[in-house]
Amino acid sequence: MSKNVLKNNKKSDKQVRMDYAVVVFLDYIKKYPITKHFLPPSYFKEELHIDDARALLRKLEKRKYIIKDKNGYFTITSKGERKINSNGDYLKFFETAVPYVDILDYNKRKEEKYDISFEKIMIAVLLEKIKQLEEQDHYIGVKNLHYDIGELYYKIDFKGQAVYHYLVSLYFEISGLQYYDKFLDFIQGKCKKKDVEEIYEHNYIDPYIIESIIKVGDVYYDDMSDTVFERNKITINLCTREKFKELVNDIITQTYDTQKWQKYFRKTFNGMTNAIENEIKYKN
Repeated sequence: MSKNVLKNNKKSDKQVRMDYAVVVFLDYIKKYPITKHFLPPSYFKEELHIDDARALLRKLEKRKYIIKDKNGYFTITSKGERKINSNGDYLKFFETAVPYVDILDYNKRKEEKYDISFEKIMIAVLLEKIKQLEEQDHYIGVKNLHYDIGELYYKIDFKGQAVYHYLVSLYFEISGLQYYDKFLDFIQGKCKKKDVEEIYEHNYIDPYIIESIIKVGDVYYDDMSDTVFERNKITINLCTREKFKELVNDIITQTYDTQKWQKYFRKTFNGMTNAIENEIKYKN
């Protein structure tokens, strides 16, 4: 396909948003036949920007994407099916449910890389978004996006890449970065040691990260953990490189013990707190 043809085929942002909303709405009707009196779910307005779902319903009927049966329920026509099938990637985008990216982000990449799969386009989109979130020190977002990228790689059977991104997600999950600001306040004399100690509850690891690492455990090797540490430098970390390897090994061998690791993380947190206290005393 020539660049001129691609340029002519580009949609406006408004058209992209409308097509996205229409495809998701049609798929909704296909799954859940509705009447004109239906109550739209909240995501119609929040995610699809459909301010008046009933008005859009009338438009879809007028354009013959849907038809009303004798009982007053709307069902999809063959034209509606074609609309859904020709924009299946929009449904995949919606089902991916990534809160940090917009359909326009995806569509822009799609127009640049029209001949590759949805998953590969989304990986490129999310990698770019990760860079932005890193610049904003938004590491919860970074953690979540690495997990999403791992899932996309897993879907296209790139297990090596998947396990790396799952590990990065785990790395940020257990790093303790959520305590960084409080540690900084302690260092700067804005709070006391007891204030820092009181904020610690536990170092939670989401079960879905554990499950995902297990499912790609057959391609894991220790150097992957080293790569995670080398490529993702952070200010605070409750897990050393060797302990991280031990944690990953426990997960993969399905010998992960929550009590054992929470005890370790608590001890490390206390050690950091005491080290800061000693440093403050030394300076004074």
